[in-house]
Amino acid sequence: MYVVPIIIKSIDTRYDTVIKQVWMLLERNGTHCISVESEEEAAEFAIINDIQLTGKPIISGPFVYLPVEPTSNLSAFYLWSEIKPNEQPMKEVWRSFLWVILKGSEDDVWGTNLFLKDIFIAGQHSVYKILEGYFSSDP
Repeated sequence: MYVVPIIIKSIDTRYDTVIKQVWMLLERNGTHCISVESEEEAAEFAIINDIQLTGKPIISGPFVYLPVEPTSNLSAFYLWSEIKPNEQPMKEVWRSFLWVILKGSEDDVWGTNLFLKDIFIAGQHSVYKILEGYFSSDP
């Protein structure tokens, strides 16, 4: 099971699409999801790291998503862009992605999301699969 702290910000465009700016907190310099043993441990992760949530954890498959308040003070963490390749020691970082949908639908009209199928986190889960799990269960 994995905990995925996630921040989502929607950017409306004039072309009947919505671009969602997504940040996920990942470990090992942004290359792995954070492994936990239980849903309770996932919730404790937010408390221990002083991460403010907007609601209850969302569970989908092996992932426990923690919807993070976008205005939280996240200065205790690095951004993925601040980390050099193979930097040691490895850090937990906020890594950003884009998710595109048609307004009023979940269709990827530009085919942008398909590129996320080629980005793997820990070699086993594509970013597409992780985000698809979140958006398909997001209330």
